Amino acid sequence: MQIVDALRTSPLLAALGDEQLAGLARVARERTFGSGETMIEEGKERAQAMFVILEGTAEVRTGGRTVASLEAG
Repeated sequence: MQIVDALRTSPLLAALGDEQLAGLARVARERTFGSGETMIEEGKERAQAMFVILEGTAEVRTGGRTVASLEAG
């Protein structure tokens, strides 16, 4: 899947035009995370990235408990 097409699947980015999505795609990079792998830790990093889940799910955990479950898009 092309990065622009992947970005287009996100409801958050749905209102962006082709040029805007292409601009994001130029600075985007695809990353793969394994089951149970931490993507980002609360309080350890400044927010410098956003993630678009293409496949699978991710749990949002705080204080040792799951507060949300995210899916593709």
